[in-house]
Amino acid sequence: MGKNQRQAELYLGRRAVRLQLLRGPDLVRACLEQSRRPRPLRAVLLDEGLLVEEQLQQVEANLLEDPPGAITRPGPGQLGEVQLGVRCDRVLYHGDGISTYLGIRPGDPEPVALTQLSTDSFRHGLWVDAFETLRAQQRLDDPNLLEVLDLGWSPSGGFLLVQRQEQRSTTLGRLLERIGRLKLSEAIRVAREAARGLSTLHAAGLTHRQLCPDNLVLLPEGGVKLRNPGLCFRPDGADAFGPPGLIFGDPHCMAPECLSGGVPHPASDIYALGVVFYEMATGARPFEGETLTDLAPQHLELPPADPSKLLQDLPPEVFVLCDRVLAKDPSLRPGAATLVTQLDTLESMISRSGMTMRFQPHRPE
Repeated sequence: MGKNQRQAELYLGRRAVRLQLLRGPDLVRACLEQSRRPRPLRAVLLDEGLLVEEQLQQVEANLLEDPPGAITRPGPGQLGEVQLGVRCDRVLYHGDGISTYLGIRPGDPEPVALTQLSTDSFRHGLWVDAFETLRAQQRLDDPNLLEVLDLGWSPSGGFLLVQRQEQRSTTLGRLLERIGRLKLSEAIRVAREAARGLSTLHAAGLTHRQLCPDNLVLLPEGGVKLRNPGLCFRPDGADAFGPPGLIFGDPHCMAPECLSGGVPHPASDIYALGVVFYEMATGARPFEGETLTDLAPQHLELPPADPSKLLQDLPPEVFVLCDRVLAKDPSLRPGAATLVTQLDTLESMISRSGMTMRFQPHRPE
């Protein structure tokens, strides 16, 4: 199953949740079943009795009338521009309010990534915290953090962030879109490298706030780097779950205390990494839905589904660790340095037992 088909299926499932035809936990179980035996999500929903044909047709009709927001493409004249001494040569990403370009600085053969934030995005982001966090990160030297080279303003008022990035690197989000889930040893390694980066941030008194697959950069030689600390947006529907103006972040990875309007702290980053690790190891997120309204009650009240009950090749110890880092009470979650040790222990246990999982690309039967 290709990236576009996988995303289309997730949109269908999440829209069914939004239309209250399907519960979020049932969508999680359907995604886990799809990881166990790859086939179209539509077929899984029918076979498991979660939806009937008429309901699926209703969801599909709703998608036609109200399609998910498409990624817009950059307009003419953006490539070739020079910002902060960087000539923008290639588009790496272009979405609502954010454009990232691969570029070259004079006298420096190493490519850099320049992220430009539109003035519209300022109304939906936490820019003071982001600016201070990124400024502070410039003083840190850690192999698991993308180096912040410069910050500034464009003539139009846009916020600019320049970071080093290997030309052949990708993000974990893109990889998961292609293959669904990782070999278990790889999921552990990526999570451990991310935890090491978080440990450096937390020791400096910083919180990432927006840890998600798209903010984990995978380098061609195998390295893992965190990017965009502090750079988070206010999701739609945030006013319903806390004091206005306080809720920011990715709804899929948002810790329960953040949904109540609390200030994010290191334990909130650990929760987000738990969501990412669960998805890497299983091919499904622990909580599913299309909007914050769908996801918030699950983060606040429901335990994640135990994937080892469906994925027979997944050791139960994986869920034990996920359950620990996804604890509703932040005081029960391990710190980043402790999590590194716990992942090392998990890896040793799996290595001794011979239990592992291969890459599991999602392809319809």
